[in-house]
Amino acid sequence: MIVKWHEQSLDRLADIYVDAIPKDREVIAAAVTWMNIQLALGPWNLGESREEWERIWFHYPLAIMYEILPNDGEVLVTDVIKLRPQADK
Repeated sequence: MIVKWHEQSLDRLADIYVDAIPKDREVIAAAVTWMNIQLALGPWNLGESREEWERIWFHYPLAIMYEILPNDGEVLVTDVIKLRPQADK
């Protein structure tokens, strides 16, 4: 499948990246790369379903909302948020 990011999602990702400290930027970049690969390979097996073709996937340090567009052979990332670190137990 082809992975595309909605323009607003890319803007939000850019904001997350710019606001992050340098070591977190590396983690964010690696997470995005890995998530794009996994979305292209099998978006149905990731995260949790929402609406018919919509899903949410939590992969620290990010969570993304995405739609699977099977007729187009595409996955569209519609939103992204930065997850808060878990408190040490």
